[in-house]
Amino acid sequence: MSRRIAVAFFYDEHGIVDDYMVHLLKSMKPFVERTVFVSNGQLTSDSMSAVKAVADEVLIRENIGFDVWAYRDGLEHIGFENLSQYDELILYNHTFYGPIFPFSEMFEKMEAMPLDFWGISMHGRLELNPFTLNGELPAHINSHFIAIRKKMFLSSHFSKYWKEMEKIESYEDSILKHETRFTKYFNELGYKSDAYIKPEDYGSFYPVFIDVAETIANRSPILKRRALFHKSLFHDHNAIDVQSFKFVGRKSAFG
Repeated sequence: MSRRIAVAFFYDEHGIVDDYMVHLLKSMKPFVERTVFVSNGQLTSDSMSAVKAVADEVLIRENIGFDVWAYRDGLEHIGFENLSQYDELILYNHTFYGPIFPFSEMFEKMEAMPLDFWGISMHGRLELNPFTLNGELPAHINSHFIAIRKKMFLSSHFSKYWKEMEKIESYEDSILKHETRFTKYFNELGYKSDAYIKPEDYGSFYPVFIDVAETIANRSPILKRRALFHKSLFHDHNAIDVQSFKFVGRKSAFG
């Protein structure tokens, strides 16, 4: 089995780490030797205790740069040169519930594939970029979970990518300057990628978000949290139905 290290990003304006995140961290432990938990903001004392029980290290940083700069600070804390003792680096965040089905199914399938990086889900190419209304939105692995292998994370390309990261000041910045850029950037350098859940296997450009029932029927290990509170017009336009996956209050069904 691959030796893995993870940077897990989290943010809550009240500093409360809900049960679903603690459960996610616990569920990742069998597959990850070391987890650096990065929070953009202080945590309550109870939340800090809960996280320390399941993560190896906790970094508290100012709430700037969204998940992109949190990932970068986590990597700098570890030290790019210190990644050499691992086979795979995972960057994941708090924006999904899981695992609905065992992560072992996903890791077993993806470990057998000759890749340089991979993710849980992929967003398909759009001819018109909805954020800029100009040019295309490239196909990309969603940044809520990306696994990078040694050939890539030990390269000068990888450290340069993070060290030269532009300032991230908005949600749109995080998408345009990182999420939709990362996959294309490294693919064009010759690194090979794939995803566990892909648009070509479904009927939409973003199946883990739009084809919720179908992806879960096919044993998707996650449910995107945004599927429960995104704009109703988007839900109506794409016929998204998540009624059977609603959660009550701040507690999730997974912990």
